[in-house]
Amino acid sequence: MKEPHAGKAIRNLQKARGLMDTVLKMAEDQRYCMDIIQQCNAITGIMQQTKNIILESHLETCGAKLASTDPEVREKFIQEILRACNVSQRRG
Repeated sequence: MKEPHAGKAIRNLQKARGLMDTVLKMAEDQRYCMDIIQQCNAITGIMQQTKNIILESHLETCGAKLASTDPEVREKFIQEILRACNVSQRRG
């Protein structure tokens, strides 16, 4: 990962770690369930944002593979992104 993405991702991960510590303490202290859920939602949000930052970095640094004339290289790159983003290609 390159800047500015690396710095943003690291800051978000540090925030998420702090939030995890907070949620763990809240659970140990048997705090109100809805307050714990709200903090869990905050963790989920910051992790989603971090995933998007990392994906953006990946596309900027490795996305040239999409321009490859080798269809196998392109397909592998696309599948890698879909797997990382939990995008299903199942046909219904």
